[in-house]
Amino acid sequence: MVMDAYRAAIIGCGRPGQGGFGIAYAHARAYTACPRTTLVAAADINAENLQAFCTTYNVRGYTDYRTLLERERPDIVSICTWPPLHAQMTVEAAEAGVRAIWCEKPMALSLAEADQMLAACAAHGAKLQINHQRRFAPAFQAARELIQSGRLGTLVRLEGYVPEWDLLSWGTHWIDMMRFWNDDRPVAWVIAQVDCRKRTRRYGHLVEDYAVTYFAFENGVRGFLEVGEGCTETVGLRILGTEGMAVIQGGALRARPQGVGEWIEIAAAGSGEQAFLRALEDLIASLEEGREPLLSGYSARATTEIIMAAYESAYWRERVTLPLEVRDFPLSRLVQAQDSSPNRPSDRQV
Repeated sequence: MVMDAYRAAIIGCGRPGQGGFGIAYAHARAYTACPRTTLVAAADINAENLQAFCTTYNVRGYTDYRTLLERERPDIVSICTWPPLHAQMTVEAAEAGVRAIWCEKPMALSLAEADQMLAACAAHGAKLQINHQRRFAPAFQAARELIQSGRLGTLVRLEGYVPEWDLLSWGTHWIDMMRFWNDDRPVAWVIAQVDCRKRTRRYGHLVEDYAVTYFAFENGVRGFLEVGEGCTETVGLRILGTEGMAVIQGGALRARPQGVGEWIEIAAAGSGEQAFLRALEDLIASLEEGREPLLSGYSARATTEIIMAAYESAYWRERVTLPLEVRDFPLSRLVQAQDSSPNRPSDRQV
């Protein structure tokens, strides 16, 4: 059914100008920029954050998201809370009759949670979109077109680097992009090692301090991702083909394609705001056309599976084949095993 305007609401307001803690403001700007949506309400357990958000966007505020769902009956809901809350809130939004759910990444902290989200949305006819919005950014789309053009030869390897972050918080973007560039082909196996000696927590859950992940797609393309405090590379991605290579840094795409002896700029850095808006527009189109959005929950589950396989590989210290059978959060299990090990060194430097 095509509607003139969709009523939207946001769960989890956060704080403006605080990076991931203020991601709801990026969602709100997309809703206000889109002529097909009207932002009507927001929910947050922090009264100060809620008031600031509602004042900025002139919307009604709720300290209980369930009350928002019951009273406002929104068509689209953004879930911008911390990852441990994603599954429960997505399930309840779908059960409340929300037609489209735009959930922040990472999708979930286990495949069991991811499957709960997908099952609830399927049962209630809701579209689920996970915010890997860089698929809509011009430079990242230009990179995909460059690969498909054959100007780099046959795709061989994709690399990603993120200093000072982790697989779930930022690595999920790079793994998703590698899948996007390789036409979302399945991954066959994953091998990884992680360092979590500091027991760091971010956005309400355990994260590693450093991780190196290597994986193979079924078509032979390899993926490599280094994240965390041990990474000395600049944030970015590399594409290696048999006849050329390309790099994305700072959101801009440079390449040295086949037959070109020097680096050339292919696409400048685009607006992050535009990527959010295009993601929202595609979500609306998926509702009206009866298809999955480009940032579908099913696609995000595949990315989540690779991350969980990396943690599972670190736990067993061996290569893990997909599909992954474990349903829990392997990183938590790894830390528990380390804490209970009588052979754990006590004098290692952190």
